[in-house]
Amino acid sequence: MSIAIATIFVAASAAEAAPGDEQTGVVSGYTGQGPVQVAVTPDGSTAYVLNEDSNSVSIVNTGTDSQVGNMAGIVGSPEGIGFSPDGTKAYLSYGYNTLAVVDPATNTQTGTVQGYTGFSSWNGIAFSPDGSKAYVASTATDTVSVIDTATDTQSGLVAGYTGDHPRQIAFTPDGSKAYVANEDNASVSVIDVATNTQTGVVTGYTGGDARGVSFTPDGSKAYVAGLNGVSVVDVATNTQTSVVAGTSDAFKVAFTPDGSKAYVGNNLSSPSIVDVATNTLVGPVSNYTGYRSRSIAFTPDGSKAFVADSGTNLVAVVSVSGTPATIATISPTSGPIAGGTSVTISGAALLGTTGVDFGGVPGTNLVVDPSGTSLTVATPAHAVGPVDVVVHNPNGDATSTGAFTFLAAPVTMSFDSAGGSSVAPESLSAGQAATKPADPTKNGYAFDGWFTAATGGSVWDFSTVLSADTTVYAQWTAVPASTPTPTPSTGTPTSGGSPSSGDPSTVSGSLAHTGSTFPFWVLWVAGAAVVLGGALVLARRTRPNTDK
Repeated sequence: MSIAIATIFVAASAAEAAPGDEQTGVVSGYTGQGPVQVAVTPDGSTAYVLNEDSNSVSIVNTGTDSQVGNMAGIVGSPEGIGFSPDGTKAYLSYGYNTLAVVDPATNTQTGTVQGYTGFSSWNGIAFSPDGSKAYVASTATDTVSVIDTATDTQSGLVAGYTGDHPRQIAFTPDGSKAYVANEDNASVSVIDVATNTQTGVVTGYTGGDARGVSFTPDGSKAYVAGLNGVSVVDVATNTQTSVVAGTSDAFKVAFTPDGSKAYVGNNLSSPSIVDVATNTLVGPVSNYTGYRSRSIAFTPDGSKAFVADSGTNLVAVVSVSGTPATIATISPTSGPIAGGTSVTISGAALLGTTGVDFGGVPGTNLVVDPSGTSLTVATPAHAVGPVDVVVHNPNGDATSTGAFTFLAAPVTMSFDSAGGSSVAPESLSAGQAATKPADPTKNGYAFDGWFTAATGGSVWDFSTVLSADTTVYAQWTAVPASTPTPTPSTGTPTSGGSPSSGDPSTVSGSLAHTGSTFPFWVLWVAGAAVVLGGALVLARRTRPNTDK
């Protein structure tokens, strides 16, 4: 055992942990004895510390890092606890054969799981990602119980389970499979969650007594904490691919929420820090005052960790240095100046993001995905043009230059032709001027132009830029019906026959009467002449006397 301890510290001295991965204090007012597990509620507000020697569960306010009480009704040694994904309930094992139902909102027990057959569940409780079931490992009976979380009833056991002394269970993020770390037969069982059946074991596992198991947030790999150190498992093939050099006598593994690093709880030393991308040991947690860091839990934002140390009987508070946030994509890349566009930003290490600025103006309705790989935010109102997008994160801001463009809101110029021919509306951006359309037409009217009002108003200036939807109105002037203009004549009707019937104004001339002449028009109807205009004066015309 002493060789294993020396190996850890020598490896740690060869590399240096990132600044900030250091113990900054301990939970104040802590009254427990023999802390064996620490777990943080999904909302990050509370931590529970299971105390083996004092038969108690300490309740810790994670904001003040202080114990605020103890859970009532604990009889016997508490062994394990697990939270539902939505944080509305927890299962707590204590007294060897009690599996209690806990309400995290009130920190009280509300009942027990009916039909539970397990005995002694050391840290081995896990809920499926969808919250529909839970697995509970029983170290004394070498079984894994299946719990129906809707009814808080044991519905059966994992079929075909071959493990010996199961210590910890973890579900893949997609909920399709679970791994069980088996201490006494140094194996890792693979369970098909849909059928609650063991389908095999991790191939090539060399870690020795398996005590803890955890999956990376993206589900691509698992770390198994064992007597021989930390084994790296490819989840797709359920095969060990490597080991983290320099680790040994590992007890538990916890990944930071962004998946960039892992803390390894060790049986007889301070927590080790592993770079997950390279699977390499980068050092211990600095300034650590304990020596038996057997359980570790991160807050959901990844800013701090709590370490239950049974060797020195304390709960350490560790400030966690995170990976700076990065931006990979932004969608959509444009939106109206009024704001309110929902934007999705993908990237890495986004967990803990406190705000997103667009051109220096904060967005609203920020929601960060628990995976730390994406977030959504609503754009603020902003002037027209491209702007920088800045993600503010405690571990380092991320900036994408000119990544979002605010567009002028579209406006419409409408044309009310007031009964004239239709004129199509124009759609354009605010700040643009409309194009004067072709003049409309209206029978019997002359077009006067486009005006700002249906009556009155002023003539619209088509060089005017628009800032809002606008309507202009056609105004018209009535045109009188045309009347034929007669041409007087003093001549005599043209000879050569009568005009066709119904043809007006085909003959004009004058009739002589004593002392005057006057114009007239004649309409020929059925060969007879009808006078249409002029003054009719009956005149006697002298004709030659043929009787003489």
